Amino acid sequence: MRRLTVYLAIALLVGILAVQNRQEMRLHILFWTIPAVSVSLIVLGSILLGALLGISFRIYDHVYPLTRRRQESTPSSSEAVGETKAQE
Repeated sequence: MRRLTVYLAIALLVGILAVQNRQEMRLHILFWTIPAVSVSLIVLGSILLGALLGISFRIYDHVYPLTRRRQESTPSSSEAVGETKAQE
């Protein structure tokens, strides 16, 4: 419940920031220039991109250890062949 309250407070602050900054500006990204973009769109886009990157890194950190443990627990094909020859 506390986490939800924090998320709602952040969303409210971002919404207020976006509404108060409606003026347009020129945006330069590497070799491209976008002539007229609202500051609120830049802010919202940056927050959305940051959230997506954070979520993807969190998912990666959760999935990678699982695949690593699975690989360590299953014997490779060369180990399996060696074990079968030793049993004969």
